[in-house]
Amino acid sequence: YQLGFKAYQEDDLVVAMSSLERAAEAGHPQAQALLGYILDKAEDNEAAVRYYRMAADQGNAEGAYWLAALYANGEGVPKDTPEAFRWFLFAAEAGYGPAIDVVANAYLNGELGQATDRAKAKQWLQRGADSGYEPTKTKLEQLIDPEGDV
Repeated sequence: YQLGFKAYQEDDLVVAMSSLERAAEAGHPQAQALLGYILDKAEDNEAAVRYYRMAADQGNAEGAYWLAALYANGEGVPKDTPEAFRWFLFAAEAGYGPAIDVVANAYLNGELGQATDRAKAKQWLQRGADSGYEPTKTKLEQLIDPEGDV
């Protein structure tokens, strides 16, 4: 994994993909998520789904987040909003900032099949802000009025 990650950072995708594939097939969840991401960006969505799912099934929040995004957009899998929200929620509950932001937005704006629920949105934004995820801090500040209400 380390060799593949280093190669990825150096934009050597040939070495990165080869090394990451070996690590991913050996069960390394970070390698699975990163390889899925590379494949996703290359529009090889079906392969990306495979690796994201492998990572997510092992509890990798980043893999779950990106798998959710593919379900939300119908890329590599049929569009499935409930499945997308399930994986976003999984990643958010694991503390992954971008997923917390998506879940908060789902409740704030009635997206991903969720009813608008400003109290739940505020809870998720607060959780993201508490974790240090800047986009949720900013949204929380914009959402709360001077009396502290949402």
